[in-house]
Amino acid sequence: MAQTFAYDLDPVTFITVGAVGEPGSRTFYLQAAEHGRTVSLLIEKEQALALAAGIEQLFARLHEAGVLPADEVAPAAGNLGLLLPIEPAFRVGQMGIGVDEARERVVLIAEENGDDEAEAEGMRARFTASYAQMAALAQQA
Repeated sequence: MAQTFAYDLDPVTFITVGAVGEPGSRTFYLQAAEHGRTVSLLIEKEQALALAAGIEQLFARLHEAGVLPADEVAPAAGNLGLLLPIEPAFRVGQMGIGVDEARERVVLIAEENGDDEAEAEGMRARFTASYAQMAALAQQA
């Protein structure tokens, strides 16, 4: 069965990770936007750190394979603060990243876990971003 996405931003014009609140009681978000449409997803701090590590590992593999340019990918410049208002669409249970080599884009898929294993799969979001945008996301996280 083909995957369907409640949110499919391709390509994103903005993508970031950020937190709101005081240390020790922060709420973390993965946020992306495309032409004025903003999607905010609740994530855990550990998920933000794992996403950053995963992006760095992906870039290392792509560089070794000769897919990335010889120069390292420079993070995209710009403000990476969360866009307001923040209205989370869902809480992320798991994330995965991959590459669309033909388009030189990174694809990030975030999935919501259902309330129990018998429940149908939760909502999904797909964010397609440039290498530079994902390098900036990793640096921000």
